[in-house]
Amino acid sequence: MRRSRGRRAPAVALALTLLAGCATVQPVPVPCVAEVPSEPKWLSDSLPPDASAAEIVRALGADLLVAVQHGATLRAILGACANADTPPL
Repeated sequence: MRRSRGRRAPAVALALTLLAGCATVQPVPVPCVAEVPSEPKWLSDSLPPDASAAEIVRALGADLLVAVQHGATLRAILGACANADTPPL
């Protein structure tokens, strides 16, 4: 007994559609950052528990300068990624 082609047509069309979807080439993201800078060492982390208010303020001021510099470094790295046609990590 022969089967009707009408029953197989939707299944074949679905299979071909799925195979065609697998054959399309999707771009693979390439990281543009080779090495992420580590977080800086914070001076305020090394203060003794009995540090005076003046020592704490000086340490926090120094940490602020380090944080601004670290942020500028990260912005420069991300800026280079934005200018290179690759997505940042």
